[in-house]
Amino acid sequence: MGSFETFWEYLQKNLKAGTVIKNWTVDKGYLNDAMIIKALTTSAIYVETPNAKYVQSVPKEDFERVFEVWEDYKVKNFKRSEVRDITRYSKYIISIIDWWEQEILKEN
Repeated sequence: MGSFETFWEYLQKNLKAGTVIKNWTVDKGYLNDAMIIKALTTSAIYVETPNAKYVQSVPKEDFERVFEVWEDYKVKNFKRSEVRDITRYSKYIISIIDWWEQEILKEN
């Protein structure tokens, strides 16, 4: 899977403002809603969702916490509720990491 820094660097180079990302969970797959990437900085990714009142700023540190448990989450050894315990942005982060994995698969 690589390091978190490699992942974050990939996002910085390849995830563009305006990208639509479908919401995804390991239990239910792709859901019927999506988010739009509004902006990226070296310390956060900004997303807009239909149900959120404001653009959400998702900190790099939260991505790193979820990235650390990602493999366990994918094989259901780390529950979604546990991911929610480590970040309030779990929905966005899980979907963006899934997007990244799908992009990597396309490239290989």
